[in-house]
Amino acid sequence: MADRRKKPEHDDAWWADQRHAYIEKNDILLSDYPSWEWVSPYDFWRTIFPEGFLQPRGEEVPWHEKGGGHPNGIAIQITNRTKTVKTKTGRKRDVPVVERFTLTDDLDGVMERVVDSNRKNESVFCAPVSFFGKSRVAENARFLHAFAIDLDGVGVQELKNMLKQFRNGRDPKQKIWPVKLPDMNPEILAKLVFCFENDPERSDGIVSGAQDAIGICMPGLVRHYYDNRFWPDKFESCLDEKVLSWVESHVCMIPMEPRRPGCSVVEGKDINEVKVKNLAKAADDCWNAILAMDFAAFASAFQASFDAQVAMFPAMIQGSVQEFIDQYSVLPEVHAWKMPGAGGGGYLVLVVDDVKAFAEKHPEAIELTIRRK
Repeated sequence: MADRRKKPEHDDAWWADQRHAYIEKNDILLSDYPSWEWVSPYDFWRTIFPEGFLQPRGEEVPWHEKGGGHPNGIAIQITNRTKTVKTKTGRKRDVPVVERFTLTDDLDGVMERVVDSNRKNESVFCAPVSFFGKSRVAENARFLHAFAIDLDGVGVQELKNMLKQFRNGRDPKQKIWPVKLPDMNPEILAKLVFCFENDPERSDGIVSGAQDAIGICMPGLVRHYYDNRFWPDKFESCLDEKVLSWVESHVCMIPMEPRRPGCSVVEGKDINEVKVKNLAKAADDCWNAILAMDFAAFASAFQASFDAQVAMFPAMIQGSVQEFIDQYSVLPEVHAWKMPGAGGGGYLVLVVDDVKAFAEKHPEAIELTIRRK
């Protein structure tokens, strides 16, 4: 087995960028989410480990006996000291000395570690897991008390993407089937989700979510045929692996701002026969271009479909949407764009020459994966 090479030291500019990113992430968390609040390390861990759950300091009850003892928390501190170890190939290298500390029910160890690590400029980690014994190994684990997300390695744009998903929180199938979708006809599954979302007792008279339900439950590329109803009359699907991979290589999404309060995309709508036929023709052309894997025709039809939508619903373009379109439409590798939803915010979908190459230059881009089954 080859030795893992030691990562090179970062320069001052790298650390300055990290500090600026840290400040920006804090500002996003505390300014953009006024209902969230900063809590002290003690209060945070007291929420994770409620009083009376962990082992009291000095307890001697044999935990390995059935019903005996309490678990404890385990914190590790990565010190500035190093020690020399031998690798499997016999080479020597220096690694940090890691110290282990037990958290008992009084949680005195939390503030001890905060004070000590700040004084020494060292890192401390504690998983939200309780253990029986002194080793942080799976066989000693008692409970996973929470999911904790360490933001140190998360970039600013990645944090914005994650928080947007938190805000959306819209996956109705998880309310019905929390673990996984049942193995049954995907079209029936989609109809069940659609009906579940549109409660007949709703007083606002709004019926929506057909495309969401179909996208969640039906695999591959699915074309919907509507005829004056909320649910499609029929579907046309493509599960050809070459076609699906081709689409994935040319389509990505850019996160935009969410819809602003009071946003209505139907205000000022202008629907007539000519405009509806323009949208229908663009949909036909887009589907045929995808099946033929004709990139130029696909990009042209993709853009035409968006233009036809905006012609009927001009309020789709509001908030910061036009700013995002202006920013990405001028890029030479971008050939078409549209919004996957009703507009007003959310995501901007781009048709590009090569998704992998585009994402390397634009890390905010989200690569798409089409469900195969």
